[in-house]
Amino acid sequence: MRPSCCFWVAGLAILFTSHGCDNVLHPPFGDSSGVWTRTEDVEANFHLSGPDGTPRVKFKPDEELTFNYQIHNISDSPQPYSLPHLGPFVRFEVRHKSVSMGISDDAFGYPTVMVFDTLRADSTLEHEYAWRSSPLHGNLPQGEYSATATLYLTLDSTQTPVPLSLAFEVGCAPQAADCETANSVIITDTPADSIWLDTFDLNAACVDGDLLTLDISYSGGCQRHDFALFMTPAAFMESNPVRANLILRHDAHNDACEAYLAREIEFDLRTIAELHRQFYGPPGEIALHIKNHPDGRNGTGQTVSYLPD
Repeated sequence: MRPSCCFWVAGLAILFTSHGCDNVLHPPFGDSSGVWTRTEDVEANFHLSGPDGTPRVKFKPDEELTFNYQIHNISDSPQPYSLPHLGPFVRFEVRHKSVSMGISDDAFGYPTVMVFDTLRADSTLEHEYAWRSSPLHGNLPQGEYSATATLYLTLDSTQTPVPLSLAFEVGCAPQAADCETANSVIITDTPADSIWLDTFDLNAACVDGDLLTLDISYSGGCQRHDFALFMTPAAFMESNPVRANLILRHDAHNDACEAYLAREIEFDLRTIAELHRQFYGPPGEIALHIKNHPDGRNGTGQTVSYLPD
C-alpha cells in the first residue's frame, strides 16, 4: 500500500497518494495564503505576495503579483538534482477556469543544456517571479484564478515534490474609487471556443494610442459582469497588415436579470505590441479583429487598426 501525503491549501488539508511521501507540514497558525508539501528528504512551499512582500491571496488589478517558491533539504545528506536548461528551476502558470492566462516562461528562452548540481543538507533553493516582468503580461482582469508551481528540477535520489496550486483573487473593494484600470490583452493559444462564456453585443471599437475601447451591451443587472480580452492564437495571421484575432470573454456570473445594459471597457494593447516586436522587429500596423462569438455568430465583430509606437 502506498503512503499518503498531505499539502495545505488555504488552511485545508488535501490528501493524495504518492510514493515516499509520509509527512505533513502544517502552515503557520492563521496563515491561509500558501501551500506546502513535504517528503522524506525535502519540503517545499509556494505563496503569492504583493508589492510589500507579504503573502496573500487577494490583489487589486493594478498591483504587481509575485510568485515565491522554496525547496529545502531537511535531510542530513546532500540531494543531487538535474535541470534540462539554464533557466529557473520552477515555472509558474496562471489559469482562469479552463483558460491559461500565461506562464512565467512567456517571452523568455533558455538554452537547453543539462545542468547537474546538489542541494546541500539544510540548504534552500528559492525563486521569485514578478508577473509583469514579462512584457507579454499585464494587469489581470478582475476574477478568481489558480496559480500552479511546477518543478523543472528533478531530484536524483529522492522524490521530487509534486506541483503545488493555490487559488487567488483579483478585484476591487466595494465602492473603491481608485481601482479602475485598463486590463491588458491576454495572449494565449487556448482555443476561442474554450474562452467564450456569455453573450453580448459588440457595438463599436476604437483605438487611441495603446488603448482599445469597446462599446458593448448585454443583459443583466443583478450580478457583477467581468470582461477579459484574449488574443488567440498567440501568433499573427499573415496578411497586409498582419492580423490579430481577439475574443472578448464575458462572465455574467449566472446573472438571470433581463435589463439591457451598455458600457464601455478599455484594454491596454501593449502586450500585442511586444509580441509584434518579437515576431517582426520594427513597429508596424496591426489589424485587430475583435470577435463577439468564436464562430462568428451575432455578426462579424469589429476590425480596427493599431499602430504601436
